[in-house]
Amino acid sequence: MQKRIVYWKRHSYSELGFDLVEFFEDGQILRRRFEKDKDNNKLYKEIQNQIVTAKGIISIEKVTFDQDGQLKKKELTKHTEPLDTYPPEDWQKARKKVRKLQEKASDDLTIDYHSILKLDEASIPEETLKLTDRTSFPIVKYRVKSDKEVLIRKNQPSQTDVEFVPALNEKLYFHYFPETKHCNVTGGEIFTLETYDCKNNTTEEEFWEFIDDVLKKIHGNEEKFRDLIDQQREARAMHETDVLGDLYPR
Repeated sequence: MQKRIVYWKRHSYSELGFDLVEFFEDGQILRRRFEKDKDNNKLYKEIQNQIVTAKGIISIEKVTFDQDGQLKKKELTKHTEPLDTYPPEDWQKARKKVRKLQEKASDDLTIDYHSILKLDEASIPEETLKLTDRTSFPIVKYRVKSDKEVLIRKNQPSQTDVEFVPALNEKLYFHYFPETKHCNVTGGEIFTLETYDCKNNTTEEEFWEFIDDVLKKIHGNEEKFRDLIDQQREARAMHETDVLGDLYPR
């Protein structure tokens, strides 16, 4: 079981590098500074970091839907009740508990469970607090399909996640499509980087394992993926030129 990053933000970006703040589900907050690698200016290298541990709780909550498994988004708070709390350092116990509750509710589309990291504002460094407008961060999400103003309870909703790879200075988008039983990885202005066949009824935990496997694959092979992303970006630009025509004909 891998500890999750529940919130991240890149900031103070310049030609030389950028700063990155990451909030983890155990309450740890990691601030890092990256600058262009002098040995390979395609990549970025961490030059400093600072970690603090914020105080707070992990709250496990129950969400109640109507008999059709639906809930208006504006009524979400009213239909949510706290069930249990854990100190952030017990994140593994909290994760196992909410997963067990979700499993028990698999056949009941009128209820579901999720977990949220709630941090004490006073325990977050002031300069870090300025980077985010909230102190609560979802961990395990309730299983729904979002349809305009309504949430529809699903056992197998599609799943998405956005991860930041600082060595590449790139956001990667991860998707799980239950209808076609596959997962893919994309990025900004590129085609799909990789596609994988996923088993039927892939859970959120298994989706996270897929993400971790891809990130491990990138680690140590950053230059290869940097080149792949650049090639994809160039290929997409050429494709759009073929489809739309040269916007600036010479």
